[in-house]
Amino acid sequence: MPLSIIITVLQNKKISVPFKKEYTVSELTKEIVRRANIPSDDVYILEHNDSELYAQDTLEDLGLNDNEQLVIKLAVPPKTIVGEPDSTTTTTTPTTSTSTSTSTTSPVGADLVGPTSAMTISKSVLIEEIRQIDIIVLDLSGSMKASAFKGSARPGELEMTRIEMAQALFQTFTDKFVQQEVPACVGLVCFGERIELTFAPTRNFDTFSTELGAVVANQSKTRLYEAIKMAGETIVSFIAMPEEKRGVKLAPPHLLNCRVFALTDGQDNSNVEPFGVYQYLKEHNIVLDAIPIGEGADKLGSFTKATGGTCFVANSSVEGVGLFEREALLNLAARDNFKPFSLAIDSRQAFESLAAEFVTTIERKVEVTAGKYVSQISSAAVSSSTTSSGSSKRILKEYNAFKQEIDSSTNPVFHIFVSDSNISSWRILMKGPQGTAYEQGYFLVSAVFPDDYPFKPPKVRFETKVYHCNISSDGAVCLDILKDQWSPALSIHKVMLSLSSLLTSPNPHDPLDVVKAGVYRDNPNEYWNQARSWTTIYASSPPATYS
Repeated sequence: MPLSIIITVLQNKKISVPFKKEYTVSELTKEIVRRANIPSDDVYILEHNDSELYAQDTLEDLGLNDNEQLVIKLAVPPKTIVGEPDSTTTTTTPTTSTSTSTSTTSPVGADLVGPTSAMTISKSVLIEEIRQIDIIVLDLSGSMKASAFKGSARPGELEMTRIEMAQALFQTFTDKFVQQEVPACVGLVCFGERIELTFAPTRNFDTFSTELGAVVANQSKTRLYEAIKMAGETIVSFIAMPEEKRGVKLAPPHLLNCRVFALTDGQDNSNVEPFGVYQYLKEHNIVLDAIPIGEGADKLGSFTKATGGTCFVANSSVEGVGLFEREALLNLAARDNFKPFSLAIDSRQAFESLAAEFVTTIERKVEVTAGKYVSQISSAAVSSSTTSSGSSKRILKEYNAFKQEIDSSTNPVFHIFVSDSNISSWRILMKGPQGTAYEQGYFLVSAVFPDDYPFKPPKVRFETKVYHCNISSDGAVCLDILKDQWSPALSIHKVMLSLSSLLTSPNPHDPLDVVKAGVYRDNPNEYWNQARSWTTIYASSPPATYS
């Protein structure tokens, strides 16, 4: 059967074109232009399911069959790919402007209250099955209006009340859910003398953040354990709902993590035994995380440990927000050795005698890939790849083109290493851009191609620590072409050029690390000094395996 082509420049007229699997997208486009008799001087693009197709891919590479429907449309002026070389520009050292422009330096932490960015969720995340359900349990007792900390931990840092601190932390929490595309729902239970389900589990993070920002700490009493129990019951009820009522699809039980996340500044004073609440959480495999501000830390430290969760502590607003940006805090599946209810606690005495534990930071687990990484791709890597045939061919094509570019350069910026057992797993060694704080550095970047590549972007992460407001402490990258601006017409080479350019030109308006973004805005000299220092400490020489 032929291909069905919708021609947007002819009011969505449809024509049929014979299917030839060896056609490249470029060749097919020319054939459509000829058959449709549309101006051949214009530039056109072909799309499949709203994704632009790469000109050099064949229909076979893309896994397209006959009777597919494609769309041809006029190409808009191309969006500049960050890092694409331009003959009229040169790379310059980032400097602090001393011109006529002026700025007001705000206290560190001053912009931590309230939503930190517009929350836009990509289509892929909206249709992805939910793998985590979180219910925040928030203390609204009157004591939450007291100062979060006794004096500023750092000069100039904003003094915050406990409730302001709580709002800043959990708004950071939902912001990072969006930026890191964590497939999760979040809800809110507030407590004092009353216990209320303030917001049912949702993916509508905008509305959730508005509701979170409107809560007022004006209650008496601290019914913490009852609130934790209500949060657990909310999760159980949400899971039991029909999918059409829930509005989201849940992952299978063995892939679904459930958590209650409590923030309080006091001990429970309702005379409710926590052991009974623990038993309920254990019955339903619901983990408890907590962050105490003020009293009550010891009991929460042991309760969280009993469930396999974590009790976090912070000594300043900056530390707290930095902690809530960590991937392993956000995403339970990213935690190393995460084993809920692995401790043998079968009695009240065993529960109450458990020693409390607290952490100030938390690291993500390191993904281990079988085999080793080699500088020349092997036939074994291609044949044993878990990716689809079309995906493997596209990855191999990109590898060959990228490698040719590297080999033809007298001073290459990149070096590629591919898993000898899986063509979809790469490590790329990148030299820091010349004329920047990173120029003496060697940065190892991992790239993992999904099974449906190139219709979805590769997962890219810095494995070398780098001081940058758009790169998290865990190496995650905030770059639009790796999310909603990805197109099959892009390539891993262009992604790497964009990463190199990102090091040169940070974007503090869309940060993954709001603390570093604040430093960049308020004191650029300090920002670049820190970037230079981290480069010396962590990236002054390439890893031995990749040198």
